Amino acid sequence: MNVKRPGFFSLLLVCGHSLMAATVTEAEGRLTVEVPSGEDYVLSSADVSALNGRDLYKTGAGRLIISTDLKTGGWDGEIVVEEGYLRTAMNGALGGVDKGTTIRPGATLEIEDNSASYTEIHPGEPFKIGGSGVGGYGAVYATRSGPSTRTNMMFTRSNVTLTADTTVGYSGTEGFDGSCGFRASTIDMGGFALTFTKGANHGLYGGSVANPGRIEVEDRIGITLENNVNLGDHPEYTLYLGDGVSLNLQNMGGTQWNYEKSGWTLETKGDATITILTADPSGWYGPMKLGGKLTVKGSKKPGTFNGPISGPGSIVIEGGTDYFENKSDAPNSFTGGFTLNSGTAYLTGLASVPSAAHGGISGVKGAVCMTATQDEEITDDLLYGIWQGITTNATQPAFARPSDYNLDTHRSKLFDFKLDLGRDHLFSKTIEDAITVYHASQTGTLTVDSEMTGLPNFINYAGSLKFDGADEQKVSWVDVRGGTVEIASGAELNLASNAYVCAAYPNVARLKISGGYAHADSGGGTRLARNLASGEVCGRGIMEILDGAVVEESFPGNQSCVPNGWGDDERLDQGHAKSVASFYQRGGIFRTVQGVDNHIGEWLGAYYSLEGGLLHLRSTTRLAGRKRATAIFHQRGGTCLLGAGFNSACAGRPVWHYISGGTMIGTNTVYEAVRQDFENRSVSQKQGYNGVAVLTVDGSDALCELYLTADRRHWQSILVLASQHHSRGQVNLLAEGTLRCNGIKKASSALIDNVGTVLTGNIADVSFNGGVLAPNCYRSELGAIFRSFDGDDDHVRVFAGGAIIDTEEGHEWSLGAPLEAPEGNGVDSIPLPDGIVNARPWEFTAAPTVEIVDPTGVGTGATAVAIFDTVQGRVTGIKIMNRGNNYSAANAHISRGGHTNSWTVAAIVTPNVSGGFEKRGSGTLIVDKVCSYTGITRVSGGTLKLGVDAAIDASSGITLSGGTLDADSKSFNVPVCGGYGNVIGADIVRMTDDMVFDSGHLLSGSSISVDGVVSIPDGATVSVRDFGAVEHTTKRKFRIIAATGGITGDIPSIDVELAKDGWSIVLSSDGKEMFVYKPKGLKIIFR
Repeated sequence: MNVKRPGFFSLLLVCGHSLMAATVTEAEGRLTVEVPSGEDYVLSSADVSALNGRDLYKTGAGRLIISTDLKTGGWDGEIVVEEGYLRTAMNGALGGVDKGTTIRPGATLEIEDNSASYTEIHPGEPFKIGGSGVGGYGAVYATRSGPSTRTNMMFTRSNVTLTADTTVGYSGTEGFDGSCGFRASTIDMGGFALTFTKGANHGLYGGSVANPGRIEVEDRIGITLENNVNLGDHPEYTLYLGDGVSLNLQNMGGTQWNYEKSGWTLETKGDATITILTADPSGWYGPMKLGGKLTVKGSKKPGTFNGPISGPGSIVIEGGTDYFENKSDAPNSFTGGFTLNSGTAYLTGLASVPSAAHGGISGVKGAVCMTATQDEEITDDLLYGIWQGITTNATQPAFARPSDYNLDTHRSKLFDFKLDLGRDHLFSKTIEDAITVYHASQTGTLTVDSEMTGLPNFINYAGSLKFDGADEQKVSWVDVRGGTVEIASGAELNLASNAYVCAAYPNVARLKISGGYAHADSGGGTRLARNLASGEVCGRGIMEILDGAVVEESFPGNQSCVPNGWGDDERLDQGHAKSVASFYQRGGIFRTVQGVDNHIGEWLGAYYSLEGGLLHLRSTTRLAGRKRATAIFHQRGGTCLLGAGFNSACAGRPVWHYISGGTMIGTNTVYEAVRQDFENRSVSQKQGYNGVAVLTVDGSDALCELYLTADRRHWQSILVLASQHHSRGQVNLLAEGTLRCNGIKKASSALIDNVGTVLTGNIADVSFNGGVLAPNCYRSELGAIFRSFDGDDDHVRVFAGGAIIDTEEGHEWSLGAPLEAPEGNGVDSIPLPDGIVNARPWEFTAAPTVEIVDPTGVGTGATAVAIFDTVQGRVTGIKIMNRGNNYSAANAHISRGGHTNSWTVAAIVTPNVSGGFEKRGSGTLIVDKVCSYTGITRVSGGTLKLGVDAAIDASSGITLSGGTLDADSKSFNVPVCGGYGNVIGADIVRMTDDMVFDSGHLLSGSSISVDGVVSIPDGATVSVRDFGAVEHTTKRKFRIIAATGGITGDIPSIDVELAKDGWSIVLSSDGKEMFVYKPKGLKIIFR
């Protein structure tokens, strides 16, 4: 008997659809729910009860919504969707375990996924689908109405059967990550096509495919194939990728590399991408037909492609792919060419190499390795012929000789430095002997990725020698006498002894670490590049560290072959003193060995340009360590981390330490700008040391900071100047360049050596020209910032850019030395001589030294540094670090920098101008010395406390802009005004004793706070000015004076600029406060 009844009716909104009436028909063996077009109907509890063993049929063009698990009561029927929509939003089964669910052609199953991960349906039940559904989204599609941006529908452990050509997809908010995934037990395609449409990343995650058909992925979407799916070895069937499709191969092939699971033909309509995912190797077993560019990339995992590759497309290997391997027995015939941007391409069999007519191999940034099959005869002519085909379109190709290539037979070709092959080579043969490899190709690159068990030696005379091994490559030494030796990205080179990098002017030898890991065995004095630029008259050696490189070694200081005696006076007199070791660090990590001193310039000259990355100096570092050495350390960016002292001008020659970008951090460290160990030196040796060390922090071009931090165990992170007999230590702070340290100290002016000789004459010289000094420490009472500045020639000068001192909250510092105005004329600029301006690139390999001399002998203190472009190899200008004082004229001597010539030019001298002083930070600074600078004194934070009478020059002025001036009963004759003319702020002048106004005393601010008595002279006037656009309509009085000892003298008159009437001065009843008062209702606007 058939029973018809109206369906459940509700006004509720479910998933954005109104639930309307439906017709439910009960018949023998089935319950049919007919939902009219445009209407939604939720299967009711009455409907569920009525199932009672019946199958559920859905008819009508509307939508039936199932929101409960029908099997809860033991139901095990079939769900059949004849037409329209069936929607579910639950995990679990729809149809029964045995009968499952059927979606007829013309009907659609919607999976509404509002879960945190994915909605999983049909765990183990039969599932039959066919057709393209209704609405254009597929016979089955995922949708979402919740807030997450991820929508997934997953068929898990189901037995899926296609009954017609089938489309699956996603319908939802644009930009959501919607996908449809199959992790089925079996997928019976029935010879039909399965098309994925509309979605972010669909997937086949499991299931053996029976009765294959065709799988198509429409344009600009993604699909993932996981190792549990088994397509089988059927090249007659096709996986077709639309234009812009991304194919992820996730463990595809499994741990046993069972590539037969992907034995179909992979065909691309246009450009497509294959990404190798997760831990195991993946690839494609079947043939590939390329309609456009196929980009292969991955996560450092190999990709193997066994079938022949055809079509008009091309292959590009991108970053992350460990290697690309093509094992095709049949010839490849794709015509778009092969581009290798990273990793290694292994092409097995001569037939797998694209010929020049088919695009060749181009854009090689990794390595191409070709090996022959057993039935192919290997001859040198044949190899060279193939090589010509590979290099036709190559920008930087590489080539591996086959593994059975006879090394002994061809030793002369591989190791004879006289031979210029004119082409690049990749050498992969294991080197078992301690042989010496010579390379001198003027135009080619010899790339070595071989295993080295015999500790060979390498000498490079010209061209490029590149180490690019996947595993550690251990050599005895590398001698760079010209050209470039490069440690490539991903390689590891272990220098068991030394690297010698040196070429006589005008040639350049370069050790380039473009990536990977370079290091040397510990012990035995092994130091990477310890002999950089040594052994030649004006030797020039460059070590270059690029982003991605890791170098661990004792510092590559210029030790200059000390065991061979090349650092003695005779060698220096012959011109070796003009040699320079240059280090360019553009990125990566350079980490030195703990416990081994680092030298930048030990016997000769050295130049270090830190432009990026991390330089970690874990032990004491010395700039210019011996008698004639010079050193320039220029930090333009990156981070320099100091694990111990950084000592400059140890040998008496000038040293320039210039920070114009990045950060230098000293952790638990005493930083010494000039240092000399006396314990092991005689008096005669000490007398000759007149070292000059110049430290400059310059924020003109970029934010930069030198930060010497401290903790409770190591609180003395001090900058120490001039700890050497007759030495000058100079610190220059320019243009917001910041120095943070626990004060600046000059070593005692009465040093005593180990035999009792008193050493005197050391000078401390500090200049401000816009820079910032930020004293820091954990201790609350720290004393003076400038310590032991007790000599007549010790100065802290404030040039036109001004001085900034920033004190921390809770700390009280005193100056310890006066802030002085500069004197006379200073050096304003230095023109580059024509010989430097017109120099060809790389005539210099480093910044030359610049030494300024007053021919009259009067002027002192001027310093400058040359700026060197490490990319173009040119000197671009000269930066003045300290203008100096009392120059009537000045000459600049410019020399070294890797050049044999030297120049003397006249510097431009102009009058010095004194700048002002700004107190920043919330701490307290005591001006305990009489200062002579004449610029404005600004208190921007905390408290500026006067520690002596007339501490600030009368020609200056004090501006309060958020800070407090504590006169502390000290006399001063300096105008004081509120910050930026605003008297409504929090600026306060505070006195701890009585305050007496002189007749000419000008004081401006929000209020005066005095612990003693305020005395007001006859004729005093209080002026209300139109500062600040603030409208006062309710406040009636403003306190201008608070004195605990009371206020004496006459009530001052008042001058109100905008409101002439109604204002008055009132005194509190106790006589301790004075107010500016206005009657009720009067309105005054401060503009």
